[in-house]
Amino acid sequence: MPVSLIITTYNNTVSLERCLKSVAAQTVMPDEIVIGDDGSTEETRALIDAWRERINAPIVHVWQEDKGFRAARIRNKSIAQAKNDYLILIDGDIVLERHFVENHLRLAKPGYFICGSRIRMREPLTRRYMKSNLATVPLRWLPKDRFLNAVRCVPLSMLVADIYGQHPIDKGRSCNMSFWKADIVKVNGFNEDFVGWGLEDSDFIARMRRAGVKKRFLKFGGIQYHLWHKERQLVDGKARKRLVQGVIDGKIPFFCPNGYNQHIQQ
Repeated sequence: MPVSLIITTYNNTVSLERCLKSVAAQTVMPDEIVIGDDGSTEETRALIDAWRERINAPIVHVWQEDKGFRAARIRNKSIAQAKNDYLILIDGDIVLERHFVENHLRLAKPGYFICGSRIRMREPLTRRYMKSNLATVPLRWLPKDRFLNAVRCVPLSMLVADIYGQHPIDKGRSCNMSFWKADIVKVNGFNEDFVGWGLEDSDFIARMRRAGVKKRFLKFGGIQYHLWHKERQLVDGKARKRLVQGVIDGKIPFFCPNGYNQHIQQ
């Protein structure tokens, strides 16, 4: 099944380099890579241009002007330019286990979107990995409290996908998600009223569920490692949580006016 891998980034070429290195090592390569760039400088463009010759997939660079954290908007722009009907969404500070794309495609099913989890790497492990030349993080490097989340088992993954998918409606992260473009149209993509960091992915997931798109959870597969960085602060946290809860409760429509459709080329 043709698939587009969408990677969001902003002025972090060191992490993006390692992310692309892990993409290049996938057992199943995406049919295209769309890099959604939230206003980075020319350094990021130069890195992307260099990788066009190093990876066995076409790269599309989608850029927007730097006007603060606008992840929702750059994701919508990237989705609009993606050529394929199935999309996998990750962040540029993520390193993928080599079966990541394969595992997402194995669980793909009409009428469903998929959410996975991440392994948050502590600072010492991130430094160790960054000093290596490895495409991904060796399982043996992980501490005991991170080890189980890195175990890959296809039969277990298939068994628990729909059980874990019944978790609360707003659970999931856009750094490990896949969906059909047709379902994006139902909710009009990400809500671009979310400017600044936080909960735009929870809002998106809630609206997908309200629109009747079911969730599968990718456990024991779709493994990814989140490179350490300082935590961001949630912007207008109480107000954002009220918006998400309003969608869950049915008080706010699942179709957002300020979303994906404005980026579709007529």
